[in-house]
Amino acid sequence: MLWLESGEINGGTVGSFQWHRLNNGVLFDPRCKLLGGAKVEIPIESRLGMATADVLRSLGRPTVNQADRLIYVHEHELTIRGEPFTSFNVVMIDLRGGHVSAIKVSKTTSS
Repeated sequence: MLWLESGEINGGTVGSFQWHRLNNGVLFDPRCKLLGGAKVEIPIESRLGMATADVLRSLGRPTVNQADRLIYVHEHELTIRGEPFTSFNVVMIDLRGGHVSAIKVSKTTSS
């Protein structure tokens, strides 16, 4: 399941997403759209089902390492229309049985 999230603060763009591996037979809200044969690609070397060791090799040491979750946090300064802003990016990798069961990503920009 891929859940895209957007709010007023995101200015019409996707501000975060969650990508989960679910069991067969899960019932979805009929308002949810099917991707069909579409392939989900993200700009980080990670995917559902990937082994924990491969995630660590790809993304490096996490900011926070919990038993069932790796959390990566990155903050940097940027300028938008001549104004200074801070961009705060979070990637959470949920683990089950030594493999990726969910990937959650968000980006927040504040002045």
